[in-house]
Amino acid sequence: MIFLNYSGVRKCLFYNLHKVFFYVMSNYNPRLKRRGSYRRETSAAPGIATALVLLLSVIAIPSLVLAASGPAVTMRVWSPGPGVISMGTPVTFRATGTDDDLAVQGFEWDFDGNGEPDAYSAADSPGKSSSGSIVRTFSAPATAYPAVRAVNSEGFVSAWDVYDVNGLPIQLVIGSSAPPKVTMNRWSPYSAAGPDGSPATSFTFSASASSDEGLARVEWDFDGDGNVDATSQVSGKSSISATVDHVYGSPGSWVPKVRAVDVNDLPSLWAAYAVNGATAKQETTITLDVAIPELAATLTFSQEGPTTSTGANGSPSATYAFSVTSSANLTGYEWDFDGDGTVDATTSTPATQHTYRKYGLFLPTVTVNDAFGTRALVLPVGLNGRPAYIGVLGEAPVASMDQWSPFSAKGADGRTGMAFTFSAGASAQGGVQKFEWDFDGDGGIDLITAVEGAPASATATASYTFDREGNFTPQVRAVDATNQTSPWAFYGSSNAVHLDVAASYSQSAQPTAEKPLTEEKYCGGMTIEELIASGKYNVVDKRDSGQKMIFGTRGADLIIGSGAQNVILGRAGNDCIITGGGDDYAFGNEGDDIIFGSEGRDTINGGPGDDLIYGMAGNDSIKASSGDDKANGGLGNDTINGGAGNDWCYGGGGNDADKAISCETSAPFD
Repeated sequence: MIFLNYSGVRKCLFYNLHKVFFYVMSNYNPRLKRRGSYRRETSAAPGIATALVLLLSVIAIPSLVLAASGPAVTMRVWSPGPGVISMGTPVTFRATGTDDDLAVQGFEWDFDGNGEPDAYSAADSPGKSSSGSIVRTFSAPATAYPAVRAVNSEGFVSAWDVYDVNGLPIQLVIGSSAPPKVTMNRWSPYSAAGPDGSPATSFTFSASASSDEGLARVEWDFDGDGNVDATSQVSGKSSISATVDHVYGSPGSWVPKVRAVDVNDLPSLWAAYAVNGATAKQETTITLDVAIPELAATLTFSQEGPTTSTGANGSPSATYAFSVTSSANLTGYEWDFDGDGTVDATTSTPATQHTYRKYGLFLPTVTVNDAFGTRALVLPVGLNGRPAYIGVLGEAPVASMDQWSPFSAKGADGRTGMAFTFSAGASAQGGVQKFEWDFDGDGGIDLITAVEGAPASATATASYTFDREGNFTPQVRAVDATNQTSPWAFYGSSNAVHLDVAASYSQSAQPTAEKPLTEEKYCGGMTIEELIASGKYNVVDKRDSGQKMIFGTRGADLIIGSGAQNVILGRAGNDCIITGGGDDYAFGNEGDDIIFGSEGRDTINGGPGDDLIYGMAGNDSIKASSGDDKANGGLGNDTINGGAGNDWCYGGGGNDADKAISCETSAPFD
């Protein structure tokens, strides 16, 4: 921190920057009444440039000198006046300035009230309290709030001051009569709760005006920059109501204004739409807001005719019709019929068709966009609120169980504690997705082996250790990509061959499992509030929205579910996903994601990348997919599929029945 000294007073750099802010405000708001201590700009380029020069001076020059308090000024009533003053009449303006420390040397005058000095006059007698005056002759009709500011001997200026009576500024009127009166009405469409419209909205503005001399025209300033954007001619009427339409064409916020001009070319002041006050001093000016609306759309599909088989390999031919409905003005549609992230077709209309020529489950999506470049991903949603898949179904899969190892045609095949190796094969028109193993023949699934790529035929092996003696009938079944399941298959041509376990060995020690974070702590050991404040994520917080379908961006997202039955798609980036309550579906997509389930029955797919997945409570289905993943099922009967990569799986605590598939390292499953 740099400290500056003047007259024994230490002033820190931050205080000086505070001064700079009020310097800018005094240049652009003549009604700002605050004592200031700002060096007077002597160049021909005041305003913003002045503020920048002063700011650089504060930062770069540690010896900047500041007055202890600075000058103050009071504008006196002009003469003749107040009232209507004829053109060509000399008008005398007067002011009194004071300064607690330095002498008031002179005054800067702003006759048109635009915040810029128009003239300078020396003080009558420089001192800590001095008066000054200046004479100005106006050659054209005008209405304004003249302002003045004092300049001390060090070149510092006060804030601008205008002449007022009981706090109400008094207007200077130059002309042959009183200026016209004008009122800006509320525009249409108008919204008190949100944006008034979109960039394509046509706004209608209206105003009423009157003049004793007769009105010549009404001038409109749609963006509030002080320039005339449109004119309504009047032709000498004493009172009128005028309307005009305008399309902004881009998002933003503006203060539209209107003024009336009489037949003598005398204008009124600019007027804006204001509410909540009986006087100008109490009124609040209203801003017109234009925003690009969110694209809300619905995707539906229907099959056109039955599925048929074509070709020697029995590949299918199933045609579906797709359509999008939306209240937005959509201009383009990018279709991904199989949900693999690749655009399969682009149209300018909301309807299209696609023929599926392979078996499987497909999640079609469409990315819609409007004329302003806004884009949104749309998924079909079923009656249960979950994504609606298209299932192109073939014949049910067929599975076969091979001879296990060790195997003995006589006596026991092995002992407890011994690892048995099982092998199986399967074929499916829809592609083999996984093998489900029942080693003890009780009808329950003991292990799942996933098959990458869902080929038409596949083989798999599995290892299992029996912890008790007995006679068992191992069996296996296959599930295809459309979730059709084969009958249970056992080893033996007609009758099932039994596996006999006779001896007893202790089981090998299992690796120690890490415990998950608590429910209150999430990614990086931080609470939700800490994650939001960290600045590491693009925050998509839907806790209070009730929204069901939630989408992330292509960056690192913090996605928080609404507590309803959510469908959450993280898209690309290293995301932190917290589903909330309900039976949720979460898909991390690309990136190294951390995903937390809820107390419901969650379906979680980490997608590509090294993911960390916590199922939490509930009977969850977890697929880590590709990458070196860690999956913790939490409480409940969980099914964890590690997928490709070196994966770590933990079933979670509780007296539940968890299943692990393709997990290179597994903690004991309860």
